[in-house]
Amino acid sequence: MVQGAFDELDPPGFVTAVEIGPDGRKQPGLSSRTHARLRRGLANTRELYQWFGGVLRGEPDRRPGAIVLAGEDGEELSRWDFDAAFPVRLRMATLTEDTLFEVDELELAVEGWRRHEEPPAEKPPAGEPPAVASPDAAASDPEEGTLPPAT
Repeated sequence: MVQGAFDELDPPGFVTAVEIGPDGRKQPGLSSRTHARLRRGLANTRELYQWFGGVLRGEPDRRPGAIVLAGEDGEELSRWDFDAAFPVRLRMATLTEDTLFEVDELELAVEGWRRHEEPPAEKPPAGEPPAVASPDAAASDPEEGTLPPAT
């Protein structure tokens, strides 16, 4: 598993070329996807470098993964999952003998990108009250069997 911590993320998106039509007006042309870019980070394994090495040999190892936004205390705030990713750019800040090294930029080609959603809570069997996870949960609707969102 490739792991690291980065200061910046440019998520993948879409770009549409602009062409001049026969009437002289601008019109949309071909569209393409952009890659996910992670900047200014630290990687804690050499596996990242080895993963990129496979691409250089013409053997891309397409992997699923996740980008996690963490708070200052390290607690997960949000997560984005991706599919079939492989590195297309790796710019190292330093190369050392240590397993911890600086990465200026990592660019990943991804085939899928979505915000991670928790699986829906299972509804309790008919006639049973929902599980209560916090004092706020007492306000949940027993008919639905779901807890109110955390605030």
